[in-house]
Amino acid sequence: MQKNRNGFTLIEVLIVVLIIGILASIALPRYQMAVDKTKYTNLMPLTKSILESQLRALLETDNPSFEDLDIAIPGSCSLVDGHPWAITCDDGRWGCLMRKSSGTPIRYWTRCTDVRLNVSYFYTVNMDSAEISTRCYAHTTEENDRPNRLCKALTGKANYEAREGIAMFWQPNGPWVQSNGYSF
Repeated sequence: MQKNRNGFTLIEVLIVVLIIGILASIALPRYQMAVDKTKYTNLMPLTKSILESQLRALLETDNPSFEDLDIAIPGSCSLVDGHPWAITCDDGRWGCLMRKSSGTPIRYWTRCTDVRLNVSYFYTVNMDSAEISTRCYAHTTEENDRPNRLCKALTGKANYEAREGIAMFWQPNGPWVQSNGYSF
């Protein structure tokens, strides 16, 4: 007697579901990292343009604000109330902040932050040595969470070089957010 077999057995279906689950668990984190890298690298050209404009504005004023810059700020951005050194963009999804350090050596820094990723692209200019450094800041102290993994992947560094308090663009005067900095 011959059985008519028109479907799959439960074991065969479970094996296919298991294989799909394993493939998804490998592919999804890699896809998410690629998306995060793309979002982060979109901050880089704007941050650099702001820094370069800020340095040009130093010829006219000691502590330039966004109103002193000779570049067009994206249309989705506006000044943070009461802080001419900070802009917020796309309904607070990201923003930028410029500062002049107090003390010596005099440093100017510019950074843009993506709130969804919880990371910043950060330029620092040391006016004494004319040295410009760049960092990826993960605004968290959990070393294996998504922001730190992103900064590690972008910079190729296994460990952060600095842990410091960083002001956010929507609160330029604090409170400070503890952040891990990875140098490029």
